[in-house]
Amino acid sequence: MQENALNQLQQYKTAITEQLEIAINDKQPSFAAVNGWGIDSLNRLLEFSKNGKMIRGALLLFGTEMFGQKIASEHLKAAAALKLIQSAILIHDDIIDQDSLRRGKPTMHTQFQTVGLNRKLNSPAQFGISLAICVGDIGFFLAFELLNSLTVLPEIKTWITQLILEEIQLVQLAQMQDVFFSATSKQIEETEILKLYQFKTGRYTFSLPLTCAALFTEQPTPVITKITQLGEYLGILFQLKDDELSLFGTSENTGKPVGTDINRNNKTLYRYYLYKCAIPTEKKRLNNIFGNRASTKSNIRYVTDLLRTYQIPKLVQEKIRAVEQEVRIVLKRQPENHKLNALALSLLEFNSARSK
Repeated sequence: MQENALNQLQQYKTAITEQLEIAINDKQPSFAAVNGWGIDSLNRLLEFSKNGKMIRGALLLFGTEMFGQKIASEHLKAAAALKLIQSAILIHDDIIDQDSLRRGKPTMHTQFQTVGLNRKLNSPAQFGISLAICVGDIGFFLAFELLNSLTVLPEIKTWITQLILEEIQLVQLAQMQDVFFSATSKQIEETEILKLYQFKTGRYTFSLPLTCAALFTEQPTPVITKITQLGEYLGILFQLKDDELSLFGTSENTGKPVGTDINRNNKTLYRYYLYKCAIPTEKKRLNNIFGNRASTKSNIRYVTDLLRTYQIPKLVQEKIRAVEQEVRIVLKRQPENHKLNALALSLLEFNSARSK
């Protein structure tokens, strides 16, 4: 049952992709009438979106069926809107993080930088950043155009749109905190790190789409409360796994160079525990490595070896088991939903085993 729930999530991607293609193709005539960047931007945005997992849209569709409704065009529009929002956030994130790769392919600003180089434009790097910001903005506005087109009860459309707007605002605040954490030499406490994971990943990735499904199907408040709690815990677990893969995964699987969290000085739980254990001479070298964009492979290896020496992965696994237990506690609370429970357990197993 758990495996089927996860497989079902993956099967929604085709339907969401088709809805994205419809939404973007509908915009082509008006965009083409403005200038040559119109069609180019839409094509790049569609390709960027299609390469993603579409987990948020899939969770919305899964939740809609889980709560007893057949998937209709309105649900697909909302799922596609969530994907466009995610694409827009990632396009801007890649600029903030100065990343050149996303899922093993050039990031949006890198793509436009190449255009600038090929056309021999002034400041091709800044040209790439500027146009990528514009494409990200287009993604946001296309998403809310889709939401505005929903033909459901007015109060349901208002609830869903307002919920999405509020959650995106919280994500951006969490992003600002993440940027600050990376820029400061201050040691960030564990509670602050987990709170960042909660608002940057948990609520937006898991609570939001499932709550949208609950609103579409007019579920009672206790169900929404349970979904929100589940989503926050699942998001923390997924972020901790991403942190692990950034340190100990492979670039072939993750689509990014190993050690990006080290180069950016991201205040992960791994870094927090490492600095708690390291002796002064080790901290001195760590200070020269974290946040150094030019860190060598040997420096990255020094960090990962030190993490293993102090058994930091074991400490993080203990935290993961504690959060997984919180998930199971929430699942036992009423109102019980067997399909929701199966999905949550599937996601726990998938997250534990994933390599990208």
